[in-house]
Amino acid sequence: MKTVLYTLTLIYVWLMCLCTVMMDEPETAKPNDPPSNPRVARKIGGLFPFEDNSNAWYYTESGGNTVRILVTDTISDDGVIYYRVSFRENRVDTTDDWFQRSTMGIYFGQSLAGKYNLFLPAKIDSVSGSFVSGGPMADYTYYDSLLVNGTLFHNVLRLRYDAPLIHGFDVLTLADSVGIVELIDHHGRWPISYEIDSCSISGIIRKF
Repeated sequence: MKTVLYTLTLIYVWLMCLCTVMMDEPETAKPNDPPSNPRVARKIGGLFPFEDNSNAWYYTESGGNTVRILVTDTISDDGVIYYRVSFRENRVDTTDDWFQRSTMGIYFGQSLAGKYNLFLPAKIDSVSGSFVSGGPMADYTYYDSLLVNGTLFHNVLRLRYDAPLIHGFDVLTLADSVGIVELIDHHGRWPISYEIDSCSISGIIRKF
């Protein structure tokens, strides 16, 4: 009888240990999965490092068309520094825009003396949400890591606009210390998606 009770006790203890291990085993998150924690506290100013006149980004879409984003000039007015950023989409559009940074975030304007709209807030406190960007809303999703065209980027924010803010692109994906890594236009005759090929940030060239 004692042997039976001893055996049953051992089986019970073993089952309890097994359940504990299974409950405590962490899940492995895939790179493109939305983050599991609904609350984050992230400063996101580094998602678009535009404050250098030598910075440049190069993109290609599946049809071979290209986009270049070049920082071309700096102007200081009453202590506020503005950066001219040229968006050059081959066979489509070449436009010079302006960006400036404040404690509230990064602001975008189509002309130096014109109206500026919020492009990126200085920080976010949730993995998804929205903010007003030039009248329309911009929805965002934050990822600890995200796979874009075969490259894994970390600390990524994907913006989706009700009405495009910049050059007809209604989805922008930005990665920390890199900048815009993906531009998508859903409003044309067919969707167009540009993925980053390379960039030069503060003299450091990166290829993807």
